[in-house]
Amino acid sequence: MPTAPPELAPVATRGRPTPQARIEELEYELSLSRELRRRLEEERRRLDAHLAAAEADRAHLLSVLAQREAYVAAIHRSVVWRAAQALRRLVGRTW
Repeated sequence: MPTAPPELAPVATRGRPTPQARIEELEYELSLSRELRRRLEEERRRLDAHLAAAEADRAHLLSVLAQREAYVAAIHRSVVWRAAQALRRLVGRTW
């Protein structure tokens, strides 16, 4: 009765890793990729929060600027301001 040939372990040839070594290498690269992705997602969330805070500050500053511009415009439209400017022009000074 013929017997089956013995199973041989894969022999690493020069420059070519065994299939198991290649799988382990790919699993390691996958774990590194997953860690890098996790870090990048954390960084993106941190930067999103920072951007939201900066946009809130910008909106607040634009609101304050609009209030101040309205205040200055109201002063320039006032009768007292116009009278003061008319008196200044009489003595030769304007701004």
